Amino acid sequence: MRRFAALCAALEDAPDPEARTAALAGWLATADEPDRAQGVALLAGRRPRRVATGAELRAWAAAAAGIPDWLVEDCRRATGDLAETLAHLPPAPMAAEEGLVAELTRLAALARADAAARQAALRAAWNRMEPPARLVLNRLATGGFRLTLPVPVLAAALARATGADPAAAAAGLAGGWTADRGLAVLAATGGARPLPFAPVSVLETIEALGPCADWVAEWDRDAPRVQLLRQDGALHVWTAAEPLTAPALAPLGAHLPEGAALAGWLMTRDGPRFMAQDWLMPTAPLPERRARLEAWAATLPPGLPLDLAPLLPATGWPALDAARHRARAHGATGLLLRRLDGAEERRWPAPPLRLRAVLTQAQADGSALMLALRAGDALVPIVRIAPALPPAEAAALFGWIRANIRERAGPVLVLPPEQVFEIAFDTATPAPRRKAGLALTGARLTRWLSGGAEADTLEDLRALIG
Repeated sequence: MRRFAALCAALEDAPDPEARTAALAGWLATADEPDRAQGVALLAGRRPRRVATGAELRAWAAAAAGIPDWLVEDCRRATGDLAETLAHLPPAPMAAEEGLVAELTRLAALARADAAARQAALRAAWNRMEPPARLVLNRLATGGFRLTLPVPVLAAALARATGADPAAAAAGLAGGWTADRGLAVLAATGGARPLPFAPVSVLETIEALGPCADWVAEWDRDAPRVQLLRQDGALHVWTAAEPLTAPALAPLGAHLPEGAALAGWLMTRDGPRFMAQDWLMPTAPLPERRARLEAWAATLPPGLPLDLAPLLPATGWPALDAARHRARAHGATGLLLRRLDGAEERRWPAPPLRLRAVLTQAQADGSALMLALRAGDALVPIVRIAPALPPAEAAALFGWIRANIRERAGPVLVLPPEQVFEIAFDTATPAPRRKAGLALTGARLTRWLSGGAEADTLEDLRALIG
């Protein structure tokens, strides 16, 4: 358990995917079996059931340490993390350490135990662990373990440590693989491979594109672009980086001929659906592929999770520019332009939306600002954003922050709501778990407004996005 906890700490501190890949590969090369498979499963998002609430764990750790609840709360305020606080409260370990699988097996057995049995088992576990391992155990016990690595990083680390084919490992991880099947299964997993995804660049100016008739235009979506492939009698779904598990699309596989490959969008707002753009295989000029896609779609029975991406009339660049300004009314973020010869694709974003939001919090290390909108007499957080300002303005802002700290909550500085910023963003999507009920996509800081500016309201945002 100690070694897996050290891996988790290294992964949290890693500055980029390559560093995370190297850290995981190093652990895989030296960890014991079957801890290796269990560790990969945890990092892939396959977590045990919660066995304790945060309140229960807090009371049990306080009892183990023999300290009052108010002192636990003071410690939590200092660290900003309950699980980390509780990891340091129990006395120094007295028993021998055990491995990751042994601890998780015990944890799984507690799912239906009463409170006294769960408390006793967790206190016994703390007695076998140093604080870093207790921290991981606490998060696993309360369902707060959030360290998840993308499939490409997991697959690359497996390839480096075990010699597995990265694409095969990625296909296995995206499927129904579980830790009890071992890592050898991932190394041996076959699977379909997607065709190369066309590179997409953002359009800066239309002058270099040539005649509008050389292009096909459609709405650009805030959704993953995917390929559907029918190979070896099964349907496979891939993004540009990794395979996906999409059971809702499985009925489409029965109607695709063997060897067919389709490109499109994976739409999820009203339940998973495939919005088809193109029939990639067999190869043909783009107009012929589109005609084949439409003909195939016309033969399908109703009720399948399929839509066709509508094409926009390419009557000229001014008409398409006008359509770009209406994109959000169609649930799009702009236009996607595809050259008829297939040589390139361009995104033509809709003009950004803009809001004024007030600064309420900042990270102590200067990495992020929390901005809020007004909602009656309250302020509602709307976006956490990097402070991308000119150097002189950034220095002035952080000077003001240091001089106006109201409260510290771990690494977060609470500030008086006096500084207003303009932000630009592409769209806002429903986010029920957030106080505002919305999440901004593509948000960026555009300017620090002069004194006296007033933040917009949550209703202003809702009116802006329609």
